[in-house]
Amino acid sequence: MRRITRTELRNLVQKINDKLEQPTNRQYVLDIAYGGYKLSLIVNDGGGQRDIGYYRKTAREMYFFLEGILIGLHAMDNKRDGVTNDWNNLCTSSSCNI
Repeated sequence: MRRITRTELRNLVQKINDKLEQPTNRQYVLDIAYGGYKLSLIVNDGGGQRDIGYYRKTAREMYFFLEGILIGLHAMDNKRDGVTNDWNNLCTSSSCNI
């Protein structure tokens, strides 16, 4: 298994924000503290955050959590556009064998 880096997790969060086209003051952010990772959503102009998920995750758990969100967003786009069975583009990482 390869190592999951903070940069890789931040890039996945940025992909989620790009896909959702959220304004800067309503974007998802990666909270890194206490040896774990948590996804948060900025909810107001003052920078207040709301937690997404129930607990801090390891880097690998957060990687799969974020990948799941991206796959769900991709599936919603395909459903809206009437595309079916587009499984080749679901993996967002450079190597899907983790």
